[in-house]
Amino acid sequence: MVGGNEKQARYDPFIQEYFAAKGTGVDVEFCHTLREDKGRMLLDHLVARAEHCDGVILIRFLRTHLGRGLRRQLNRSHTPYFGCAGHGREAIIRAIEAAVDELAGGNRSGLCRSRDGDPG
Repeated sequence: MVGGNEKQARYDPFIQEYFAAKGTGVDVEFCHTLREDKGRMLLDHLVARAEHCDGVILIRFLRTHLGRGLRRQLNRSHTPYFGCAGHGREAIIRAIEAAVDELAGGNRSGLCRSRDGDPG
């Protein structure tokens, strides 16, 4: 998951424990970027990490240019990405579950939005 700030960072342990307890094999990594101001260096780091992921979830708290650049790079590398419209713990969990479901071949439209239709 990319985006958010220290408030969303407080949810990280709970979310990781939630998916570990479900035994789904889902490995969730977080990169909270709202307080970062490293521009291109951060974008390069995120793109490199995304190369090893099945998909990326973008929370709505993401700097505009960073989000645009990241979506552009994810499109180029054909890495699927999904939106998380909410910012609370349950919204983040629902976005992760919807992304996992979509990547596995299901589709729970409305819970996540993939890059289809996103100008990136």
